[in-house]
Amino acid sequence: MKFAWAYQPLFSTSAGEFRFASPLWLLLLLAVPFVLAGALYLHKRRPAVLRFSSAALLKKAMAHTASSTIWRTLMWTLRGVALVALIVAMARPQFGRVERQAFSDGIDIMLSLDVSLSMRANDFFPSRLEAAKQVLAEFVGQRKGDRIGLVIFGKDAAALVPLTFDYPVLAQFIERINFSLVNGEQTAIGMGLMTALSKLEDSKAKSKVVILLTDGENNAGRVAPLVAAEAAKTLGIRVYTIGVGSDAPPSIFGPSEPGIDEEGLTQIAQMTGGLYFRATDEKKLAGIYDQIDNLEKTRVESTQFENFRELAPWLVMLALAALGSVAILKSTRWVEVP
Repeated sequence: MKFAWAYQPLFSTSAGEFRFASPLWLLLLLAVPFVLAGALYLHKRRPAVLRFSSAALLKKAMAHTASSTIWRTLMWTLRGVALVALIVAMARPQFGRVERQAFSDGIDIMLSLDVSLSMRANDFFPSRLEAAKQVLAEFVGQRKGDRIGLVIFGKDAAALVPLTFDYPVLAQFIERINFSLVNGEQTAIGMGLMTALSKLEDSKAKSKVVILLTDGENNAGRVAPLVAAEAAKTLGIRVYTIGVGSDAPPSIFGPSEPGIDEEGLTQIAQMTGGLYFRATDEKKLAGIYDQIDNLEKTRVESTQFENFRELAPWLVMLALAALGSVAILKSTRWVEVP
């Protein structure tokens, strides 16, 4: 008998868990007191039979009547134990453990971050770069089963962390990003993307992604952004682009920062099957990475192995031992006199 609640563990320990495979049989335990009471009633009402061939033997048997109550109680207790053990055995008690193995189609993700000097702007708190670093760290902490790497770019591009499962180490490198790591006087978006692609080129993952964040337009580097986007398309790598910067009007005091090349970033994303996002504050930036996190979910499959030992044979042996003891007592220690 199997029902939806069968195989649910009653309790678990470090060694394993205990459960019943067919727990509905346990309902028969409610009938045990009535069965024993009925059997005892019929036993007392049975016809009297004299089992002794001589008066001397009868006299000897009667000498034990003072302790007959104790032995009678023991006999019926053993019968009850046997009945309970057989019912519990029918419920198939088991002890063991369930082992699960997880398999995932991991995603390889390269984070490409603009560290040009314009990322010092404080329209994001405390600056665009620091806000981006915080969001990147949170994004990394949410992923499971994916390899993630890190590239930074200004006038030049540099790969700080290759694809790795070691998220704590990656988080440390994100925390240490600053403006002195590369020349930040210009912005080479194409180089930032191409450097990220080079780390994904030999990847065997079924899904490969670049998330590129910048606050400017391409004005340096040997590779044009759309050329890098064409390379990503050829390699089957999806690129998500993020433009950061507030919508505040340019300052009338001194030269303004270069604007975001939204058209170019949109083209890069569309060519590769990705999306372009615009972040005007810290909250929107965090929301964008949450969206990407939901779009790029790792598919996880699990296989379950059950390793349980049947305990019913031990209960059957207990029942047979109890019934055997009853038979022995009836023929030796407790000789019934009607």
